[in-house]
Amino acid sequence: MDNLSMLTDLYEFSMANGYRQTIDDEEGVFDIFFRKVPDNGSFVICAGLQQVVESLKDFHFSKRDVDYLRSLHLFKENFLEYLSNFHFQCQVSAIPEGTPVFPREPLLTIRGPLLQTQLFETLLLNIMNHQSLIATKARRITFAAGDKPVMEFGARRAQGPAVPLLVPGQLLLAVVQVLPTFYQRKSLVFRQPEQWLMLGLRRFQMN
Repeated sequence: MDNLSMLTDLYEFSMANGYRQTIDDEEGVFDIFFRKVPDNGSFVICAGLQQVVESLKDFHFSKRDVDYLRSLHLFKENFLEYLSNFHFQCQVSAIPEGTPVFPREPLLTIRGPLLQTQLFETLLLNIMNHQSLIATKARRITFAAGDKPVMEFGARRAQGPAVPLLVPGQLLLAVVQVLPTFYQRKSLVFRQPEQWLMLGLRRFQMN
């Protein structure tokens, strides 16, 4: 997976830079949750955890990234040096992939240095919001279809070529029977999960 450290808002860098100058040793804890099930649904299928883990394991800032941030003349040098030597120091707890979840229930909790948890905010929300949305929609479709097979043709309307390569894993969570796009099937890295998982927390420790 490509390094996604720069998939974020300038706001996140501004906040993290401020933390570096003032409360560098503070711990931060962030929960990802949602307030309302979309489209008057009953629950949401938690999805995106595999991509989250892969993204965090590869999270770093290249020399080119840091040079670009330096060119903005917005950040202190000690913050840019921190990014150059970035090392993941957080702990992630999450509900297992494919679990039905409900409003205001933490899907994922990340705990660690406040500066780092701030930098992850946009990326984690981007992944889990989209993947859970697709998995939930697919589950509703397959439930309505009953025993009839369901096919996925989302690649033609997906916003960019990367999206249809990530979506099939969430469709498997929802038990879609047919994936027509050859490249999706060839590159699929998600293992077939159980159709339903017990509610609970699974902890991932990444050093």
